[in-house]
Amino acid sequence: MDRRRHFSKTILAERERFVRMWMCGLSFRTIAQLTGATATTVSRWVRRWYYEGSLYSKKNFTPQSHFTQANDAALATLVKSVVTHELSDCLLVVMWDAAMKGSSVVAIVTTFPNVKQVIEAGGWADSGLEGVVWNWGGLCRAYILLLADPTPLLHQASKAPHDHWDYRGRWVIVGLKRDHLEALSLTTKGRKTDHLVGIVKTEDDSGRYEVLHNLLYNDRILERVLSYRSHSVLYSSKIYPDIHITDGSPSKNNNSLRHKVMGQYILPHNITSVNQQGTVFPEKTRDLKGTIISLVVFNIPPNVMLRNKLAEGQADRYFGLDVQVVRALAGLFNFTLQYIEPPPGERWGHQLDNGSWNGMVGLLGRGEGDIGVGVLYVTSLGGRQEFQEYSAPYDNEEPCFLIRRENELPRWQSLALPFTLSTWFTVILGMILGGPVFYCLSKPSLPSEKNLCGRSVMYTTMYTLGIHFRSAQHIVPTSTTLQVLVVFMWVYVIVLTVGYSSNLTAFLTVARSPPGVNTFLQLYQSSFPIFGLGPFFGNVMAASTISHIRGLSQQFSSVSSFGEVDREMTKGQSVVIQGRKFLQFYIAQNTDLQGAPKYRIIEECFMPFSVALGLQSHSPLKPNMDWAVTWVLESGLVNHWFLESIRQYKMYQAEIKGGSGSQRSTKNEEGSESVMEAMDGAGENFVSLTVEHVQSVFYILCMGYVTSLLVLLAETCVYTRDT
Repeated sequence: MDRRRHFSKTILAERERFVRMWMCGLSFRTIAQLTGATATTVSRWVRRWYYEGSLYSKKNFTPQSHFTQANDAALATLVKSVVTHELSDCLLVVMWDAAMKGSSVVAIVTTFPNVKQVIEAGGWADSGLEGVVWNWGGLCRAYILLLADPTPLLHQASKAPHDHWDYRGRWVIVGLKRDHLEALSLTTKGRKTDHLVGIVKTEDDSGRYEVLHNLLYNDRILERVLSYRSHSVLYSSKIYPDIHITDGSPSKNNNSLRHKVMGQYILPHNITSVNQQGTVFPEKTRDLKGTIISLVVFNIPPNVMLRNKLAEGQADRYFGLDVQVVRALAGLFNFTLQYIEPPPGERWGHQLDNGSWNGMVGLLGRGEGDIGVGVLYVTSLGGRQEFQEYSAPYDNEEPCFLIRRENELPRWQSLALPFTLSTWFTVILGMILGGPVFYCLSKPSLPSEKNLCGRSVMYTTMYTLGIHFRSAQHIVPTSTTLQVLVVFMWVYVIVLTVGYSSNLTAFLTVARSPPGVNTFLQLYQSSFPIFGLGPFFGNVMAASTISHIRGLSQQFSSVSSFGEVDREMTKGQSVVIQGRKFLQFYIAQNTDLQGAPKYRIIEECFMPFSVALGLQSHSPLKPNMDWAVTWVLESGLVNHWFLESIRQYKMYQAEIKGGSGSQRSTKNEEGSESVMEAMDGAGENFVSLTVEHVQSVFYILCMGYVTSLLVLLAETCVYTRDT
C-alpha cells in the first residue's frame, strides 16, 4: 500500500481559511473534511504559517518573517504597550507587507483609536511609500511598519526625495533583524531621523525581545531600550506530530498550543528598562555627551577671525561673534567642536554646473560638516535650501558698497561754506544798498535829525556796514524814522551773524568732501566695476526688479579676496560689496598717516539679511539649536560678544607687534576704542580748533595787510605827484 503523503494544490485564500479554522479550535482532520483538502495539506500549511509566518509557496515567496505564531501574541502585546504609553496622542501610519498579513500584530495596530492612515499589504512596498501622507503639520506623527523584507524601506531611506520622509516622526519597525535596523540607521535619511525604533527577536532560543532605538552623532548605531522575555517554553527543533505537547508546537492535540498562544504573555512583568529617560523615544540631542561636531569656518572678520599664532593658554585659532555663539551652544548641549575649512577661495560656495555646491554649502550638503558659520545670510537663492538649512537668526546684516573716499575740500573754503551762493549774494546786496537807503531816509528827516544831518552817502554806507559787522555806533539818529530803521537793521544783523557764526563752527571742525557716489543709480551711471567675495551678491542684484540694480550685476565680478582688487580700490577705480560690519572693520584697518579712513560706505544699502547658523538639511540639531539661539539673542549676548571679539582682535594685534605688561594692556584698550570709534563712524563729541581749521581767517588777515600796503603805496604816489 502506498503510504506516501498526498498534497493537494491550494490557493492563498484557502490557506488563510485553514489557519483561521485551526485558530478557532478545529483539528486538521475536521478542517480537511470541511474544505475538501487532505489532512496532510492542512497540516503542512498550518505548520508553514506557524514556523515561517508565510502562506506562500517556496518558489513564489521571498520575504519571511522570523516571528512565529507562538510568539505573535507576545509581540502584539509589546507593540500595543509601546503605542499606548508613547504614541497615544500621535497620528498613525500603519503599513505591513505580505509576510506579516494575518498576524495578530496587524489586528492590534489597526484597532488603535488614533487618527491613522492604513496601507494594506503589497501596495506600499510596490509604490515606494508614495501613498503616505508625509506633511502632518506640527502634530505628533508615528509610523508603525510590519515588515519581513527590508528592501523597500531601505530604498526609501536612501534614494527617495527628501520630502518623502518624516525626519521628526516616530518610527516603530517590527519584523526586521538587527542588521537591517543598523543598515536603515546608516542611510542618508536614517542618520538624520530623530526616532527609529525596532522590535526584534533575539536569534537565540530564549524567547527574548529587544526594543532598539537609533543613536545620533555616536559611534554606536543602536542602543537597547527595552528587554522582554515571554513565558513560553523553548521550542523543539522537531516539527512532526511526535513532538511533546508541552513544547507548544502544533500536534494532534492542539489545545495546549492554543492556550499558550491566546493568553499566556503578560508584558508588564517581563520588561526590563535600560533607558534613563524612561521612554522608548528619548531626547537625543539635548546632551551629546562630548560628541565631536564639525564646524565649517573661514576667515570673515569681525564675525570669524583667525589667529595665525597661538599664545600660551589659547586652544582655538578661531574667534569672533559667530564662533562665540557656537561655543555657547557647545557648552549648553555638551559637544566638542572640530573646525574644518572650505577649500581656499570657496568660502560659502556656489552652485556648480552639475547642480551640486562647493564651499560651506557643499560640505553641509555632503554631510562632511554639521554646523557652518561666517555671516551666513538666510536665503533660498540658488536652491541652497536643498543642501542646507538655517537655525533661528541671531543677527542681521545689510549689504553695502565700499568706495574710495574723495579728497577733502581745502580748509580755507570753510569761511564761505556756512551760506550758499544765493545767500551770500543777498547779504552783499543788502550791505551795498543799506547806505543809499539810509541816506535817502535821512533827507526828509533833516529838520528833526541833528546828528546825521548833512552826512554824505559814503558816510551812511560806512555807518550801515558797521552795523552789519555788529560794531557799536557812537552817533545815534534822533529822528523817529531813522531810529526805527536802525532797530530793524540790528535785529536783522544779529540773526544773520549768529546763524553764520554757529554754522561756521561746524564747517571749521568737520572735513568736507565733494559730492560723490551715494545711490545705486549714481553707482550704475559711474560704470565702476563691482567686486564681492563669491557670486552671491551678483545673483542678488540680478534677481532685482529694479532695472539699474540689475544693471549693477553686469558690472559685478567675484573675487576670493579683496587683496586682488586693492590697487584698483586705492585708485578709486572700483567698488566692493559686502556686509556693513565687515566693511566698517575693513575701513578701520585702512587709514592714512593722519589716521583718516581711506574708504567710505555709500549711503544707500540693500535691505538687511538675517544671519543664522548653517545646518545640514533636516538636521536633528535644529529644534534644540533654534530655541537656544533665540535665547542667546533675547539675552543681549550677541552685542556683548561682538565687542569682546573686537577686544580680542586688538589683543592679538598687540601680541604680534610685541609689548608686554601694562604697556600691552594700554595699547589694547586704546586700539580697541579706536576700532570701535571707526566702526561706529563717530569719535569724541567736541574738537578743538587747529590752525588748519581757521586757516581762512589768517588768509583774510594777510589779504588785509597786502591791501593796506597797496593803498599806502597808492596814496604816497598821489601825494608825491600833488606836491
